Amino acid sequence: MNKPSGSYPKNPPAPVAGLVPHRRPVRLVEQLVSVHAGGGRATAVIQKDNPFLTPDGALEPSTYLELIAQAFGAIQGWHDRQQSRAPRAGYLVGADGVGFAGTARIGDRLDITIQKIDAFGAFILVDGRVTAGNQRLAAGRLKIWLAPDGGKPTANPSQTAGAVPPTGLPLKTLIQNAAAQPPDQISAEHIQQSFCFPPDFVAFQGHFPGDPLLPAFLQVAMGQAVLEIAQQTPVILERLDKAKFRAPLHPDQTIRVDCRLAATDARQATVALTVTGRPAASFHLTLSAMSRTPG
Repeated sequence: MNKPSGSYPKNPPAPVAGLVPHRRPVRLVEQLVSVHAGGGRATAVIQKDNPFLTPDGALEPSTYLELIAQAFGAIQGWHDRQQSRAPRAGYLVGADGVGFAGTARIGDRLDITIQKIDAFGAFILVDGRVTAGNQRLAAGRLKIWLAPDGGKPTANPSQTAGAVPPTGLPLKTLIQNAAAQPPDQISAEHIQQSFCFPPDFVAFQGHFPGDPLLPAFLQVAMGQAVLEIAQQTPVILERLDKAKFRAPLHPDQTIRVDCRLAATDARQATVALTVTGRPAASFHLTLSAMSRTPG
């Protein structure tokens, strides 16, 4: 059994660093506030150097998935430490019924609450909720796979060498900068585009040390970015359903994103990600047109 290294507070509140393998800038959750047998609570503050902000300083809604996953990881890491074992890595492999209902901005303090629903083998089902004050920002069910002891990545937040500083560009601009080809409008309802993210892409930095993987929330953001081209207008992510993240996505892979709008309802879309023809992820999105404020 692996032993945790370094000292750590015996009771919450406690820093999340050391409980999860994530490093900044992708590590967004900061404090583990409470832990109980079925879950717990963690907090985060939206910093101005957060690389996942929109041009007007709002957090991209898909990022709430990562906040919930990291809060669960911190809680699980706490339980692992109580058993004198090193915190294990967790991977988000599914999500369903995730509603996005509010906007977080620079300076907002977010509360993330986790409730464990079920477990089967190494797979854990949790309900997560993100709030800011009395406002609910996101809530839904996630499926997480816990890696065995000694599996990649290792939790060592002190290893920061080689991290690339944020560029200051909006996330969707960074996604489009990684486009391997122009979008292909196959029909009014079907659009596809391929992307290839270099090793220094911001979402690989700290996710994970020694084993860079494209986070699930970024895969959702890719689908949204492609759909904005199909809609020819910015859209708001309202709901994520039937999400399956089947395969790890690494730097320098060519990822094809296929988006299909429902013929009878342009608010509904299915998205599929493939690598060399093999399924990597799929999910269903509910979207709405972004209202424009006169300026």
